[in-house]
Amino acid sequence: MAELTYGGYPLLFDSEQNIGDFLERHQDLDDLRHVTESINRVGSRKDGLTWPNYPPLPDIRLNQLYWPTGASRWSIGYFLASTAQTELITEAAFPTSGTNTSLELKVTSNNTFTAQMFLLTPRKVSCVDDGNNLWLLPLVDERYYWQDRNVGDFEVVTESGSSTTWAELVSQLASQLGITITTEDAADSKYLTPDATELTRRFDNAAVMLDAVAHSTGRRLVRWPDGTIRLTNWSTAADQLTVNIAAHTPWTQIAGGDLDYGPVPAIVRIVARAYDNGTIQPGQTFDYSEAAGLHLTDPVTTADTEHTIHTTAQANWPLDSSGSPIAPQPENDVNLDNLAEQIASDYYDSTIIAYDRTFNGIKIWEPGGYDDHILYQFGGEFGRPDLSAVTSISKDNSGTTATTTLKRDYQRQAWTRVQSPPHNAATEWQLSQDDSEFVDATSFAFWTAKGTSDTSLGSTTIGDAVVVALDDVIDSSGNIWVWSDANDTIQVTEAGIFTFTLSGMFEFATASAQSIWVFLQEDLGGGFVGVERSLRGFEHSSGMGDSHSYMHSITHRVTAGATYRVMGFASAANGTIVSDSLNPIFFPYQENSLDIVKENWK
Repeated sequence: MAELTYGGYPLLFDSEQNIGDFLERHQDLDDLRHVTESINRVGSRKDGLTWPNYPPLPDIRLNQLYWPTGASRWSIGYFLASTAQTELITEAAFPTSGTNTSLELKVTSNNTFTAQMFLLTPRKVSCVDDGNNLWLLPLVDERYYWQDRNVGDFEVVTESGSSTTWAELVSQLASQLGITITTEDAADSKYLTPDATELTRRFDNAAVMLDAVAHSTGRRLVRWPDGTIRLTNWSTAADQLTVNIAAHTPWTQIAGGDLDYGPVPAIVRIVARAYDNGTIQPGQTFDYSEAAGLHLTDPVTTADTEHTIHTTAQANWPLDSSGSPIAPQPENDVNLDNLAEQIASDYYDSTIIAYDRTFNGIKIWEPGGYDDHILYQFGGEFGRPDLSAVTSISKDNSGTTATTTLKRDYQRQAWTRVQSPPHNAATEWQLSQDDSEFVDATSFAFWTAKGTSDTSLGSTTIGDAVVVALDDVIDSSGNIWVWSDANDTIQVTEAGIFTFTLSGMFEFATASAQSIWVFLQEDLGGGFVGVERSLRGFEHSSGMGDSHSYMHSITHRVTAGATYRVMGFASAANGTIVSDSLNPIFFPYQENSLDIVKENWK
C-alpha cells in the first residue's frame, strides 16, 4: 500500500472515489479557481519575446501532481488532509515569523518520490459542525514564486566586440531568480548575440525572460523534483529520454507509447527585417527558406506549407541613391544564412520525437527537453477507472441464466503519465542580433563620431551628443556664414542616421527680416560638396533690439569614413546682426531610435 506524507505528516487517500464524487457534484476541481495562469504569461509585457503555445493544464484530480517543463510554468497538486493534519502542516509551512517554508512531499510505493513543495492556502472540503473536516492542500514547487521575480533595470548590450553573450544573459536571469542552473548546454554560435531591443527590459518577469532566451536558442529549461535545474538542447533531451526509458526497472507500461511524428511543414521560412546601415527600410524584409529534408530523414511533409519564424537580427541591405539595394544579398548574408539554418534545424528537431506513456506505479522520470509534463497519480483516485466485465451463470429447472455487469477496479493504486508537447507547439519569434552589422541609433554619435579642429574652440561631448563651437564670418551685406574654418568637422567612423542641428540666438540692432538656413557638406575624399539643406528657411520679422533663439535640423544617412561639416546662413536684409551664438549640435536621429524601429517592424 502506498504511503503519502507532506512535511512528515500523513495525507489521506480517496480510494473509493467518495470525496472526488462529492467535489464533482458541489465544488468541481476543474472550476477551483485557486490559482490561474501567471499574468506574466498572458499579459502584454511579454510581447516581443519568444513565446510558445503551451497547452492548457490537464484536468485536476485529487492526489495528483502535475510537473511541467519550463521556467514560467510550475508544478501543482491537490491533496487531502484532516483538520488535525492541516493544522500541524500549516504551522510548519507558515511559521509565525519568517517566510513560507517548503516541506517534503513523499510518496512510497513501488518507488519513492520526493520533492520540496510549498503550501498555498488550504481549502475546506466538508463543513460539519464538530470541526472534524476534510481539507484540500494545494502544493506548488518553487517556480510558482518565480512569477514574482523581476529582472530589475535589465540592460542587454548589442555592440560589436562587447555584446552581452547568451551565457551572460542566462547567468543574469538565474541570479535574478535566485537559482543555480546545474547543467547548461551552450547556445550554438550560429545564434550570434542576444538582441538588445527586445531583451533590454525594465522590471519584467525573470522566468518569462528565461523561457524566451531558451526558446530563442533551441533549448529548454527543466526542473527536476530533486531541485536540479538544467538548460538543455535537443541532443541532450534525446539522451535524457533514453535514460528515462531504460532506468529504474522493473516497471510496467500500461498504456500509450512512442508516437510517429506527423507531417511537418515542407519549409521553415526565417524572416529578417531589412535595414540600410541601421536605418529601417519600411516594408522590406529578407528571408531564408530551409527544407525539411535537410534536417530529417525522409520526413513526411505537407505540400505548400511553411512555418514562419521572424528574427530580430537585422539584414544589413544598403540602398543606392535611387533607393534600390546595391547587392542581391545583405552584407551579413553568411551570418543570417547560418542563423536561419540553425533556427530551422532546431524547429524540426523539436518535432521528431513524440510520446504519451502511462506507467503502473510511480515511475522515476527525470524531466527532459522533449517532455511537456509528467503527471503523477498518488493512489486511489482515478479520472478514468479501469472497467471490467463480470459474468455470473446460474442454472435451475427453468434453464441457464447469464448476467453480465461492469465493475470499476481500484486495485491500481498509483500511476505515472509522461507526455511530449503537442505536435504543433512552436514559436514565431526569435531574438538574435548580428552585432557585426547592428547600429544602435540611440548611442551612435557618442560612440562613433569625433570632432576635430585646429582652433582653440575645439569640441565637447555632452551625453550622446557632440557639440562643436564654430568660427563665423559676417559678409558685407550683414549675412553671417558659419563654419569658415575648414577643419571644424565631424568625422564618422560607422554608417548610420545622423541629425545635424544648428542652434543659436540673434540680436538685431535695427528692424529686420531674418532667414536662417542649414547646409550639410560631405567629403568622401575628393573635397566637400553639398548633400543636404533644410527644407525651408525660418523667417521672422524682428524689431530693433529683439533677440531670437532657434534650432534648425537636417537628417542625413552618413557614410562610414566620410567627413561632414555644417554651414549655417543667416540673412539680415534690413539691419545688422550684432551678436550670435551659432553652434551646431550633432546627435542621433531620435525618430530612428530602437523603440520606433521595433514598433514599425511589428
